[in-house]
Amino acid sequence: MSANTKIIPVVLAGGEGHRLWPLSNEATPKQFLKLGSTSTLFQQALNRCTGAMFDARPIVIAAQNCRGHVLQAAEELNQDVDIILEPLSRNSCAAMVAGALRAMETNPSAILLVLAADHNIPDVQLFQASVLQALPAAQAGKIVAFGIVPSHPATGYGYIQTGNDLPDAGVKLVNRFAEKPNLEMAQTYVDQGYLWNSGNFLLAAQVLIDEVERLAPEVLNAVRQSLDEAERDADFIRLGHEPFSKSPSLSFDCAVMEKTTCASVLPVDYAWSDVGNWDVVSRMFPTDQNGNAIVGRGIVNSSNNVLVHAHEVPTAVIGCKDIIVITTRDAVLVVQKNASEDVKALVAQLKSANLNGSSSPPK
Repeated sequence: MSANTKIIPVVLAGGEGHRLWPLSNEATPKQFLKLGSTSTLFQQALNRCTGAMFDARPIVIAAQNCRGHVLQAAEELNQDVDIILEPLSRNSCAAMVAGALRAMETNPSAILLVLAADHNIPDVQLFQASVLQALPAAQAGKIVAFGIVPSHPATGYGYIQTGNDLPDAGVKLVNRFAEKPNLEMAQTYVDQGYLWNSGNFLLAAQVLIDEVERLAPEVLNAVRQSLDEAERDADFIRLGHEPFSKSPSLSFDCAVMEKTTCASVLPVDYAWSDVGNWDVVSRMFPTDQNGNAIVGRGIVNSSNNVLVHAHEVPTAVIGCKDIIVITTRDAVLVVQKNASEDVKALVAQLKSANLNGSSSPPK
């Protein structure tokens, strides 16, 4: 990489906060929570993109109601950010197109590192080394996904089957993408050497735009018009509502990666999770000799493999096994471990019954 090349981070900070209810909600999605850390997941994403190879002003795509969270997080880090506000959610493809078009306003040959704001990657050094390793392939016109070497047969992640090696060291072609499997199929994927699909990408902005124009032109047209009609000031760009609403709601994987001839993958073996449900969160905290984790004002007796997260309400658990208990001042969640993928559907039920708690997390 030349001294003048700067990778522009594009951090996708959308999301409605359903999977980590009741701690996370539409007002405060999970990426703005401090889950057992001194920094939020969003701040951790920004911190992974500091250093000589990165542009000093990352682009952040967020929902309009999260503007305050983004500004506060950036201010705490003393980090300048370029904020694009979506008037409504249209999934990752539209968000990535908005980021790419914005980057190309100042650098038509920009290389983008697209990151989800809600992932946990503890080893920043290994992460940055993988980005540097993937850079030649991205500069050569490939869309490089980061594929995680699985540690277990997870059912909550998509998978990638790798193909032949590319000339760029370590980067491989993609044979196929696989959707979230059941446990039996997940074990088969692991046995066959499939990778977890992290949903993070390194690519040229122009390649992104060219492939979306070819494979999902209605997304590009809607986002381009919404950027043309955007309301701009020093702190943010508010995309035009009407044109943006016309974009189909498509993930980048579905719209582009599963169809493009540019797809490639770099296998990486650093620790990673997408913090996609309470089961994943429960593995982020230290446990006692019985496998119990307590965050906040909790007590656990005669129990095994229990997580209690209770900053605001004293919470006691006795004689239980393999459960997660989350309490806020407005709501309580008790869920069996291995069933926390069902929380999102539960939130929809609660919302329809006007029972969804809306408390804000502790600062």
